[in-house]
Amino acid sequence: MKPKPPSYLVVFLIIILWHGHMFGQKDFEFVDRQYITHDDYTEVILTSDDKKYANPRDDRFYYSCKSHTIVGIRGAYHGKALHGEYTSYFRNKVLKEKGKYKKGLREGSWKQWDASGELRRKAQYKKGRIHGQVTYFDSTGQVMGMASYKHGQLHGDSVLHQPDQTVTRISYKKGVPKVKKIKDEKAPKLRVKDKRKKDKKKEKSEILENMEKAGNESKNKKAERKISKEKKNAEKAKKSDLNKEEGSWWQRVSNKWFKSDNEKAEKKEDSSKSKKKQKEKKPDSEKRKFPWFKSKDKQEGA
Repeated sequence: MKPKPPSYLVVFLIIILWHGHMFGQKDFEFVDRQYITHDDYTEVILTSDDKKYANPRDDRFYYSCKSHTIVGIRGAYHGKALHGEYTSYFRNKVLKEKGKYKKGLREGSWKQWDASGELRRKAQYKKGRIHGQVTYFDSTGQVMGMASYKHGQLHGDSVLHQPDQTVTRISYKKGVPKVKKIKDEKAPKLRVKDKRKKDKKKEKSEILENMEKAGNESKNKKAERKISKEKKNAEKAKKSDLNKEEGSWWQRVSNKWFKSDNEKAEKKEDSSKSKKKQKEKKPDSEKRKFPWFKSKDKQEGA
């Protein structure tokens, strides 16, 4: 078994490593202060030459100082990076612009004034891009317009006050203006007539008509069947009633084929009597047919 090191040595080593790590992380500090003079104003800047901890990005402008001039380049440094407070003055020692740089990028609130000392613009920056609300003022100090930005792009409502007291409002989303759709003023849609749709509609209507006809025919057939059944039942009922009155089938047969002799004799007598009467009473029409026939009365008179 190896002997373990004492605990105080371990604590001492940890403290040494922590101090070395903290001292090794140097901040991006400024080196010198510079004054840059122009015809109308002067600029007071703080610069830093520490480039080890700066990793420029291609989508941002980095401001640096080179040969006593401020240069802004996208995605790179060109000289000593601006880092710290920035101020500029007019010839009459009135503030022109005030803000702050961090590693060559604008950060925080920035303000601009005119030569008379009136505030003209106020904006918020985050990592070199406008992020937040920007306000514009007129020469009298009143609000002239407002706009909202998000990561350097217009995002939200932008309001502009016109001199004739009218207000224009435009809403943006990621730099693109939104177009509000008005429900009352919709443009009429142009529709191209298609024959196929008409044909389909006709086919559907024909199918529905045929279905209706088939349904009506089936209903009529059912009604006819009911009527025929009722008739048949009525006929059957009549026949049954007649059969009950006449008697059983044997009685009906016997009445037809096995009649009594008295009935036959009566029928013969009736028939003979009717024949005699017909011979005795002949009609006048038969007498006229035969002119040569002379009655007994006429012969006796002659």
